Amino acid sequence: MADDLAVVLDRLGVAKVSVVAHDWGGPIAAYLTLRHPKKVAGFSD
Repeated sequence: MADDLAVVLDRLGVAKVSVVAHDWGGPIAAYLTLRHPKKVAGFSD
């Protein structure tokens, strides 16, 4: 799902995001941060 989110961000033209996650979104946000670090400006779980 993290890779899917990265594709959506690319298609929307979003270069960087600040990620705030809760509950089941936490692991997805963590994977996004690990797999696509250039896209993540900050992360909070």
